[in-house]
Amino acid sequence: MPAGEVPTAPKGKRYALHHMIVAGRLGYGAWRDGGFTIHDISDATQPKLLVAHQLVATIPGGTHTPLPLPGRNLAVVADEAKCGDQLMCDNSFGWVASEMS
Repeated sequence: MPAGEVPTAPKGKRYALHHMIVAGRLGYGAWRDGGFTIHDISDATQPKLLVAHQLVATIPGGTHTPLPLPGRNLAVVADEAKCGDQLMCDNSFGWVASEMS
């Protein structure tokens, strides 16, 4: 890991920012096995964590894309299937979450 960082994720899990989608002053981050987050980015040099959602940990896959629905206080969140169990891989999961901000 860069700069001597020590990973804290359990074995086989990956906590890494996939990407962030910005809507107004809020940034919606997809963290693979770490769920998704909502940040106040009105000052981009000092982002503030508002909400952290850990999606269902028993379902294999990584949080891939949070899509904010501005004006509705909701975000649609898609997971990316990644597993050895074909039944689980054949089913993609999506979530609707309240921003709670």
